[in-house]
Amino acid sequence: MFEIMPFDRRSYRMSYNPFRELEQMEKNFWGDQQVNPFRTDISETADGYKLEADLPGFRKEDIHIDIDDDILTIQAERKDSKDEKAEAELIMDKLRALGLEPVMDKANEKTGGTCGNVWAYVKGTVPDAPTLLFEAHMDSVAPTTGTKVVRKDAVLYSDGTTTLGGDDKVGVAGMLEAVRALKEDGVAHGDIQLLFTISEEIGCLGVVNLDKSWIK
Repeated sequence: MFEIMPFDRRSYRMSYNPFRELEQMEKNFWGDQQVNPFRTDISETADGYKLEADLPGFRKEDIHIDIDDDILTIQAERKDSKDEKAEAELIMDKLRALGLEPVMDKANEKTGGTCGNVWAYVKGTVPDAPTLLFEAHMDSVAPTTGTKVVRKDAVLYSDGTTTLGGDDKVGVAGMLEAVRALKEDGVAHGDIQLLFTISEEIGCLGVVNLDKSWIK
């Protein structure tokens, strides 16, 4: 909790820094060490130095190493989060099977991805009920291509060669199942808007670049 400083009656001012506790918490956790975004190790060899970096989920061709003015830079980009066309097409097919008419926006023209956000609209059956918007994202933390699901004791796992991708396949599946249940059971509801966004794992790019006028 933030600590509120006592009122300074002499100057009639209150001294309060809302970020001080957070800064102290960070210092207590990390100490004085410099935090790197990934684990690295450097060792000396007979003719130079060997640098090893732990970059899980990245392919070799997605890693770029550069040396400029004696400064070594390692840059890695997860391109899977910009290649969601297959996922988008599958979701749109499933939405059509539910009787909806999905559309794709052009957010990818700003993000450089292979597809845009997918939108769908479910007409409500209750007049004047508030409209609800549900959102899930289509990308997952790499690697997820070729995921093999293993079921053990009623729990789903990957086979260890990829991530399971439950973030956010669970959200996508939940939204599709909710629409199916509403239609099958005839549950009364207001208007519902569905949004499946792109490139969430690398900065919520689909949300950042969506056209807000599409939100009903």
